[in-house]
Amino acid sequence: MTFAPPTLVTLGHPEEVCGRCGGPNLWSWHAPSPLWNAVMRRADGTDEWQIVCPQCFAELAAAKGVIDAMTVWCLRPDSGVIVDLPSTDADGRRWDPERCLWRDAYEVPTIFEGTVG
Repeated sequence: MTFAPPTLVTLGHPEEVCGRCGGPNLWSWHAPSPLWNAVMRRADGTDEWQIVCPQCFAELAAAKGVIDAMTVWCLRPDSGVIVDLPSTDADGRRWDPERCLWRDAYEVPTIFEGTVG
């Protein structure tokens, strides 16, 4: 199936427009390079679209079988947050930045060291 993006948005910077859907793109987001390559890279080493919005990226990842139907995406900034964010909530849960979710106070993080053989 060929996807023909409509021209929906005209903004000042090329990265402000998704190359796939033509809609607005977050001004600054990224996916880890191995994930980006698995989703976006063609067999010849080129990318079909240089800039895509997070919605299109998630749709392409699902269409290519890179993610499953239960994938939960975590949007988190690398920098620029100018307020203090809590690391615990009123229920005593603690924020786990590695998993990008709240953990119950009694939950012990699972750590895998090496392999069982």
